Amino acid sequence: MKQKLLTIILLCFSLFLNAQRTNISDSNFEQALIDLGHDDVADGSVLTENINTILELTISDKNISNLGGIEDFISLTDLSCQDNNLISIDISKNVNLKKLLCHTNKLTSLNISKNIKLRELSCQTNQLTNLDLSKNINLEDLSCDINKLTTLDVSEKPLLKIIRCTSNKLTHLNITNTPSLLQIYTDSNLLESLDVSTSPSLVTLRCRLNAPLSCIKVNTDQYAKVHVSTGTITGWFTGRSVNYSLDCEQLGVEEEKLNASLSIYPNPFSNKLSVISIEKIQNIVFYSTLGIQVLEVNDVFENISTESLSKGVYFVKIASDKASVFRKLIKN
Repeated sequence: MKQKLLTIILLCFSLFLNAQRTNISDSNFEQALIDLGHDDVADGSVLTENINTILELTISDKNISNLGGIEDFISLTDLSCQDNNLISIDISKNVNLKKLLCHTNKLTSLNISKNIKLRELSCQTNQLTNLDLSKNINLEDLSCDINKLTTLDVSEKPLLKIIRCTSNKLTHLNITNTPSLLQIYTDSNLLESLDVSTSPSLVTLRCRLNAPLSCIKVNTDQYAKVHVSTGTITGWFTGRSVNYSLDCEQLGVEEEKLNASLSIYPNPFSNKLSVISIEKIQNIVFYSTLGIQVLEVNDVFENISTESLSKGVYFVKIASDKASVFRKLIKN
């Protein structure tokens, strides 16, 4: 008798599970599920068993305002819900999520603290004022352009390769200990400082139109590349007023002093060039536009003979014992 009763209870429980439904309050969300074959009738719900094993879901550009019900997509690894009217998203139950594309919505907040497996996040063109990535240690690709962010911390992300955060209001960007980082796009912000010294793999750096930014901290290898290449590195676009240093705080003072004291004439020059400074100059090095050293002067910096130089553009490194600056000169 007990065995029969237990069997009946288990059967009823099984039937209950099979019939369990998930509420879908947004009609456009439900219609998108119907279009994808995950639902059949627009009744405000969907069979849970139809959605809890789905791995990838693309519901972009469907005029969706509410993703209520997404919490039962427990197996979801890829969610593409961009180009909708979402103000918020609760993906705290979607712990297997690796890719989230939610750009071009109306998001004012985004909580991804439970999504530890997340690798790619695209949340640009929203209204975010804060983005907490402290738990997302597996992040590889981040796009958060065109929001209202004032600070962004992507430190301690060993797998992070790309950061796109242009057109925000960033005054601070922390990328400490991002050894795999290859590309940074942070144009049109308000950055006051930038430290890329713990990103040794960095290939592309774009941080133009950051008016307060005057110095970028680099490591010794990066510093060597910058100065061998006459003040620039291929793929680094930082603006004319930005300098590179192992210690920006010190450089900020010493380089300004050296810059302010320099008088270089004439420019364009012909066969003679003079460099005058109240700071003690140690040497002057001329580089071609290919980064090749073509002339070095270690004393007597007035009326320098430049007869050996061909006509063209040169980058000239002027060094004191505390700082160095580059100037672009033309020989005609």
